[in-house]
Amino acid sequence: MEAGLRPGTRAMEDRDRALLVRQVLAELLVSAELDGDEALIDGLASLSRRMSEDQVEAFLLRCAGALELWTGPGAWQPPLRPRINRVIGLGESDGPDSLAAMCADDGFDCESVRRCMEMNSAWGTKGGIDAANALGDWLAASPEARLNAFAELKSQFLTAKDEPRSTTNIEKKQPGYAGYAARVIACIEAVKARKAQLDLADLLETALTIGRRFALAWSDAKAREGFIDFDDQIRTAADLLTKRTSAEWIRFKLDRQFDHILVDEAQDTNAAQWEIVLKGLVEDFFTGEGQRGQVARTLFVVGDYKQAIFGFQGTSPENFAAAKLTVQAQLARMAAVLNDPDRELLDLGLGQSFRTSRPILDFVDRAIDHLGWDRLGLEQKPERHVGLDIPGTIGLWKVVSDDLAEDGDEEDGEGAGSESAGSGGDGATKARKPGCRARIASWPTRSPCR
Repeated sequence: MEAGLRPGTRAMEDRDRALLVRQVLAELLVSAELDGDEALIDGLASLSRRMSEDQVEAFLLRCAGALELWTGPGAWQPPLRPRINRVIGLGESDGPDSLAAMCADDGFDCESVRRCMEMNSAWGTKGGIDAANALGDWLAASPEARLNAFAELKSQFLTAKDEPRSTTNIEKKQPGYAGYAARVIACIEAVKARKAQLDLADLLETALTIGRRFALAWSDAKAREGFIDFDDQIRTAADLLTKRTSAEWIRFKLDRQFDHILVDEAQDTNAAQWEIVLKGLVEDFFTGEGQRGQVARTLFVVGDYKQAIFGFQGTSPENFAAAKLTVQAQLARMAAVLNDPDRELLDLGLGQSFRTSRPILDFVDRAIDHLGWDRLGLEQKPERHVGLDIPGTIGLWKVVSDDLAEDGDEEDGEGAGSESAGSGGDGATKARKPGCRARIASWPTRSPCR
């Protein structure tokens, strides 16, 4: 009752969740069909083409778990596109028109395109003349037509693998060509990057619009059925202990019940869970003697940055670090008030393993030294691992390759500044390069590690 839950509310089980997801999706689709909401139907179809069935459901449930994004102050409300654009670094009104503007005379280095056209024409080979004609057609078009023909422009300067075409042959007759081509390529890359941003914005607009609709419908369905899921439990507990009008009274009653708190797997504790611990449960630990007098009250936190694997659930080892700094500051203030320098945070290592052999952990240490601890997201070099003095081996499997070259794999050498063999020019296509593929070798006859 103090948490604001309806009588009879119960925790949702996995089967309850699976059934309710299908029910909410079915209701959304039926409602969209009756209302003629083709956008929602098309959006779900688009998501289903990009993701598997399980992935679509997982995405929608993640949106539902972030209910605070869709409700309350500062919530994401339609239209979502301006806000999405800001998040990914676009202007609020950027769309296809802004992409065409990048192909206009004042948005693209058309002078370098013109110089490449002139140099290809002066080169005089068949490939050069074809390239000059293609560049001239592109320059003569409107910005919108240039955007539509962008693939043709790109093919004159980049290969199918998006690598710069060789300019060795044309530079024999037209020195300086490579510099102009490089400037054109820089403009091409800028347009490609902007298009990638716009494509991402389109995808996010579709996905988040559907995610928002699902999240609101999911919240209503849970309330109707009397369910709360794990996210609701965390959110409700945090509100109960920190935001509701009865929060201080609740904390006072809880404070009389315990003296010690243990947080395990702290690297996978999300921000809302830390709010429950630090603001809801232990804040009174640091207010002085309190109602427990001289009784020692402790917060014991166990975590390992290298095991932070649940980022998809909103967890982050940075939350662990922020919580540590918060507790350190609270202890420092408490020590000053009580004039007790022994009130401090003890930072203890966990370098001893009781289930892994020494050779395995020695290899881990060497791997971390070689890769760099900072590249693994660690704030400082970890202490050495101490394993059990029992046998252990490391198995390294070779990467093997085979020649997978197909007829379409050879490098295409034609385009602005290059010439094909047999076309009357003095250049030639590059030799076909063998493809390669990595695969895992056959399993060893004995386990690679124990």
